[in-house]
Amino acid sequence: MIERVYIHKNRSKDEELAVKQVTKYKYVVHNKSKNTVYIVDVIYTYKIRWFSCVCKSYQYNHRCKHIDAVKQYIDDEELEAKINSIKENTKELMCID
Repeated sequence: MIERVYIHKNRSKDEELAVKQVTKYKYVVHNKSKNTVYIVDVIYTYKIRWFSCVCKSYQYNHRCKHIDAVKQYIDDEELEAKINSIKENTKELMCID
């Protein structure tokens, strides 16, 4: 699996969050600035995605930077899949004479 790095803009400084997909439903987020690791779980129900994280921010606010990074990762993967599909369709159309 690919590791992607995202920048989280914080008030005091920017943090690098490296996201890697472990299984279809688990993602590991490594905060390179603080050297901490969190696991984000994703549950898919039809078209809705539910996220959970073990960090304190999620426990208090039900929102955290780790989940935001995983959402970006999933969106990027979906976008990349669409781009690859369009490239393949274009190649097929170019080959047809």
